Amino acid sequence: MKKSWVAQAFTLTVLLLFIANMVAPIRVFSKFENRYLAQLPPLNVNQIISNQFSINYETYVNDQFFIRDTWISTKALIERLMMKQENNGIYFGKDGYLFDKMIQYPDQLAINQKYMNEFLALYPQLPISVMIPTNSASLLLDKLPNHAPQLNQYTWLKENASDWPWIDTFSIFESSKKPVYYKTDHHWTLYGAYLAYSEWVSSIGKTPLKWEEFDVKNAEEFLGTYYSKGKPSVFQFDTLSYINPSIVSYSFANTTVNTLIDESKLSQFDKYSAFLYGNPGFAQIITNESEQPSKVLIIKDSYANSFIPFLTQHFDQIDIVDLRGYSGSIKSLVSSQDYDQILILSSFAQFSSDSNFAKLRY
Repeated sequence: MKKSWVAQAFTLTVLLLFIANMVAPIRVFSKFENRYLAQLPPLNVNQIISNQFSINYETYVNDQFFIRDTWISTKALIERLMMKQENNGIYFGKDGYLFDKMIQYPDQLAINQKYMNEFLALYPQLPISVMIPTNSASLLLDKLPNHAPQLNQYTWLKENASDWPWIDTFSIFESSKKPVYYKTDHHWTLYGAYLAYSEWVSSIGKTPLKWEEFDVKNAEEFLGTYYSKGKPSVFQFDTLSYINPSIVSYSFANTTVNTLIDESKLSQFDKYSAFLYGNPGFAQIITNESEQPSKVLIIKDSYANSFIPFLTQHFDQIDIVDLRGYSGSIKSLVSSQDYDQILILSSFAQFSSDSNFAKLRY
């Protein structure tokens, strides 16, 4: 009798969850996890044959599961009570630091290394630089949980990027007396971006401005991507710092504004998206209207969003490409513009996993 009652209760619970999932509204964006959620995949013969539909549908069901946010929070709390050092691929480090767990290199890394080599071979005469900042775990080894396995991304760069026109940010970060990474987010801090800016600008023969010469402003109570993914029960707020230099125009997605900071985002959860209004596929900054403007092309991920405002002091025109949303031809863009400099700036995490780097060749 007892087993029958338990079986009936279990069946009823599963049925109620099924109904709840069927009637719950489809969500596009999760503020709780600070990311876009999977949508119902299109059904076609090719996807069924390749099994891609079932894979995408499983992701969709997981992302749209009834009261998903509550389940994530409950899981994180239980694991903290069990003294676990991680949740959902995020380590709970010392002094409030959170870290992305990385114990093996994605297969895509070797592929993207090949794409980078091909891109550099296409333009041997152009002034190209490559900057691939590591994550905070590679720098702050003493803040990782005890005995936590973790790959050191800097080791890979030293062994594989030495033949590239590589800007080594890790070495200058090691000696910094100010935090160069957020505690709850995967990006570098504004000061980290400043150090990277100083290093790159110096490498191309320009003189960087001093930190004190910039008008730095702060937005308090910032919680970033590591917090959104790991959902620790104990955490420390970050302060998001930013600069908003004077420009002539900033154009993206059929929109033109005269500021690089979307200040409306500074009071919301996803404060980092205030930089450059997010990640449009192509954008252009005009800082000075000149007949012969100095031009730079930045091929980037979101790490560059806090870095690019510093460059307004040195270039008249800044063209920005985010390969994740760019549908044009890199070859056509490069050949149609007389760029003084080209910089590829991507975090190691993005460079090692994003298949969009194939676009560098076209």
